[in-house]
Amino acid sequence: MFSLRVFFCFLSVSVHVASGMYDPDEVLDLPGMSFKPNYRQWSGYLKASSGKFLHYWFVTSQRDPLKDPVVLWLNGGPGCSSLDGFLSENGPFHVNDNGATLYENEFSWNKIANVLYLESPAGVGYSYSDDQKYQTNDDEVADNNYLALQSFFIKFPNFTQNEFFIFGESYGGIYAPTLSLRVATGGMSFKPNYRQWSGYLKASSGKFLHYWFVTSQRDPLKDPVVLWLNGGPGCSSLDGFLSENGPFHVNDNGATLYENEFSWNKIANVLYLESPAGVGYSYSDDQKYQTNDDEVADNNYLALQSFFIKFPNFTQNEFFIFGESYGGIYAPTLSLRVATGGKLKVNFKGFAVGNGISSFALNDQSLIYFANYHGLLGEQLWKDLNDNCCQNGVCNFYNNSKEACSVAHAFNIVYNSGLNTYALYLDCAGGVTSQRAMKHLFRNFRKHWEAKKLVGSPPNGVPPCINSTAQMNWLNRGDVRKALHIPDVLPRWDICSDAVGNQYHTIYETVKDVYQKLLALGLRALVYNGDTDMACNFLGDQWFVEQLGQKASTLYKPWISDNQIAGFYQQFGNITFLTVKGAGHMVPQWAPGPSFQMLQSFLSNKPY
Repeated sequence: MFSLRVFFCFLSVSVHVASGMYDPDEVLDLPGMSFKPNYRQWSGYLKASSGKFLHYWFVTSQRDPLKDPVVLWLNGGPGCSSLDGFLSENGPFHVNDNGATLYENEFSWNKIANVLYLESPAGVGYSYSDDQKYQTNDDEVADNNYLALQSFFIKFPNFTQNEFFIFGESYGGIYAPTLSLRVATGGMSFKPNYRQWSGYLKASSGKFLHYWFVTSQRDPLKDPVVLWLNGGPGCSSLDGFLSENGPFHVNDNGATLYENEFSWNKIANVLYLESPAGVGYSYSDDQKYQTNDDEVADNNYLALQSFFIKFPNFTQNEFFIFGESYGGIYAPTLSLRVATGGKLKVNFKGFAVGNGISSFALNDQSLIYFANYHGLLGEQLWKDLNDNCCQNGVCNFYNNSKEACSVAHAFNIVYNSGLNTYALYLDCAGGVTSQRAMKHLFRNFRKHWEAKKLVGSPPNGVPPCINSTAQMNWLNRGDVRKALHIPDVLPRWDICSDAVGNQYHTIYETVKDVYQKLLALGLRALVYNGDTDMACNFLGDQWFVEQLGQKASTLYKPWISDNQIAGFYQQFGNITFLTVKGAGHMVPQWAPGPSFQMLQSFLSNKPY
């Protein structure tokens, strides 16, 4: 009971609506009534998910409305109306046999409680959906009932302090507990079996990096600690949490959460860090967000020091650093500081990079081959490229200044023709638009393009073909911000920051030397790629690993997940290159099962 009361108190703090807003729904007179009501009542609609509106009838208590509990009543079916409960079971009046007049129910539940009757799901009674598609399931119903409850307490804020109870009848035996779980956990469809913290870690002077830390669901004191860094530069690691490998993800309605069965915190304690300052909810006192690779690594290192001071019980756990996309720069540069810095005393074992930028030159070189052999260029363009961009069997597709070298045409096909850059075989969210441009997740990967004016400045908004609306809506809710301890003065959360990305200075055109130093220290490394990504394609990272000078210790061979080939891998001493079949740029999002198995193998140092 305590958790329910806390939740609705929370909601009332974040949203204030004048009481007059619910007056239009008030029922002032009803035909056929044979007595004068000593209570107030309202009937109307509560907004659920997009296009769905649930009809409600709310009657206040006949005793003390502001102190008596609020009771939600749900009939079952599935598909039966709660107005049957109102008019024939426990409502303040029932219908006479003549179907025209009403009589008072002396045992009405609103003698001692405020009662809300909700017709659910959409399509039941007077509830409706704009698209008139009424196929649904238990979880969708619970989510929509939860959203309707939010709408109710926004309309009736004076009742948020009352005790709240949920009653279900018949199939309401499913409705009531599934909705109760969401109410008790703030929109979650499950009860967490782990602990979590959100707050700020001190970096350099005036810089504070927002973190979210979730303990392992298995054995927190023994399982490894994993740091997760998304890239950009300028993109938030909370996107990794909420859409890739975190313990829960956000439903499309942007209000409720569902459990991620392949969450990485099933076997590890995971720290998500929004970096650098200016990204997500991280901030700098001076609001100057111009930075570079080394400054980011230094600040991440300082933030890690702050983390392990705050959580000293985890300093003996094995520690790994993961980076994705531009995290291909973040992860190894930070790893070198952790391995050699001296001030941070942790049990550092290794690092991993997923679809990362490791060498700008190799990424561009390989992309042309990737595009051609995936059928994107055509025979004539491929011939032109070989005739004009190559000499003596050596091709330069990276910074070739020859006028006849049509590499710009090839890059425009890949990035500006409407293909999904992050997952070639998936559609673009929102479709192909007339204005296309490269965006945050690889904003700095084509630096020589700007000189040729092939792309221009990236526009505001989210990365192309990626729909993060649900995550953005959820993270920007007032109650969520408060739960995460986000200062009110900070701006809205966005998946990527233009203020950071547009001013970012890349120092490392390649991190080859950094890798070689780390491997010489005996650290374990994994470079993994979804093989349909074009932002940081697998071939460029494969070439990068092969050119590190490490002796191959296995053949290039398949690895298996769920009795299927999940990709291919090859080990070179301490470092492994691995592909994930069919996955795109965000491997844990598009191949959650195989990526979880990959994580298990890497952390335990066992064969893939």
